[in-house]
Amino acid sequence: MSKLSRFPVASRALLAGLIGAAALAAAVPAQAEILVTMTRQGNFSGFGAGGTLMPLKPDGATQTPAFNVPAGGRFIVSYSAECSNDAPGTTSWVTLEIRAVNVNTGAVKVLPPTNTAGGQDAFCTSNGTAGHDGWATQTVIATGVQLPAGNYRIQVLARTVNGGTGWLSDSSLVVWR
Repeated sequence: MSKLSRFPVASRALLAGLIGAAALAAAVPAQAEILVTMTRQGNFSGFGAGGTLMPLKPDGATQTPAFNVPAGGRFIVSYSAECSNDAPGTTSWVTLEIRAVNVNTGAVKVLPPTNTAGGQDAFCTSNGTAGHDGWATQTVIATGVQLPAGNYRIQVLARTVNGGTGWLSDSSLVVWR
């Protein structure tokens, strides 16, 4: 006769439930720490192939407040915006660079996967009609890894590829780790 079988069935069920609850409590999921949030309502248009830093707040700020990245630290940037590209063909698009700027050195690191292969990542595309239409809200998630320890700010550079005029509006940016 096993030692456990000496206990009534109800006691064994209670014991099993307590062990299960303890296991669940020990397996608490990781919590994200939000470092920066920025929101801008309203339209911003007129950027082309040369690239323009996007305003991230109503006051026109084009970079986030500084946040610290410890040695070996990682962070994630999410950028969402309504997007349109005015071009008469279907081979033009808006591309973005999510940039981490080291506050102390000024070094700029373009965060993957943005600007892969020199702008081949389309945030939104032209649809073959002249004029801004075909609006769509898009999101890109970039990762900050293998950066030296330090304080960083985030910028979003938008430009068009193969002609066209880009338009971004109603944007939000979140940085977390």
